Amino acid sequence: MTELFSTVSLLYSMPVKEIVTLKKGKVFLLKSDKEDRVLKLLTLPRQEMDFISAAMSYLTKTGFRDFNEIIPTRDGAATCSLQDTTLLLTKALKGEMPSYQKREDCEKVAICLGMMHTAAKGFQYTEQGSSRIKWGTLIESMRTSRDNLLRFQREQSKKEPHSFDEFFLTLLDDQLGEIDAVLTDLSEFYSVLNQNKQKEGGFCHHDPAHHNFLIDQNGTVSACDFDHAIADLSCHDLAALVLKILKANDWRTENAIRAMLSYEKILPLGSAEKRLIYAMLKFPYDFYHAAFARYCERDDSRRIEKKMKRQLKNAAPRQKALSELKRYCEVKK
Repeated sequence: MTELFSTVSLLYSMPVKEIVTLKKGKVFLLKSDKEDRVLKLLTLPRQEMDFISAAMSYLTKTGFRDFNEIIPTRDGAATCSLQDTTLLLTKALKGEMPSYQKREDCEKVAICLGMMHTAAKGFQYTEQGSSRIKWGTLIESMRTSRDNLLRFQREQSKKEPHSFDEFFLTLLDDQLGEIDAVLTDLSEFYSVLNQNKQKEGGFCHHDPAHHNFLIDQNGTVSACDFDHAIADLSCHDLAALVLKILKANDWRTENAIRAMLSYEKILPLGSAEKRLIYAMLKFPYDFYHAAFARYCERDDSRRIEKKMKRQLKNAAPRQKALSELKRYCEVKK
């Protein structure tokens, strides 16, 4: 800890009184007489760190303030290297995490997301080869997921099935049918939508979980933790937010629809964007991630088995929610 004191004092214009560990070896709260800061020690590849810092700096440049802005070093750099890690110093946010079971919190988070996406417009990242550039990759990614599921099926047919495998095989045909329907729909409009939005520029937070937002005493919502940020259509974030809200409310749609309506007050959605949101909600991501964890990552824990069992339990309420959201998203098919 003494070494960290010295490093921060040397690199940043900040007299540190105390360092509090928030996440061992990774995240620290730096206390001072003025404003507290948060220091993250990240092990991401240099290209990924460059993308994250460029995206966050762009928000500051365009006037967005409701997020954990980067505090530059004495030399004006957004980040700096220390041995095998990258140091990222940001302002410390105050407030409480929202609850996606509360309608007003869902609305506030959606508004914050809409304002962030508005500020992110025009962001263009030109460095070649960055893994954070995801424009136009959605269909290919979904096809890969489908191919993997079929491979898992072939591999399991040669083995004695266990309970996880039985859940997987019971659900598989329906999930493949959903994927095929999504791919057919996307083939009609995704390419043009992506081209238009890519020209506009922008990026996604890519992890709109409730713990990545804070609501202060004035009711203002701020976003934090841009570690997963990518360059892609902004409606990916909204789809992810809606999905998290649905799961937090046992697939009841009221809060999810209120979130979408609130988002549109800030950033109206075109018909193709709504169609894409519905496609992403329909795609069985949870089913795929559970299968991938079991068959590729060899996770045989009870936690993964419970996740797959939950897919079967939630099948009916999920379909009901999709039917209701289909009407909202104006999906004709």
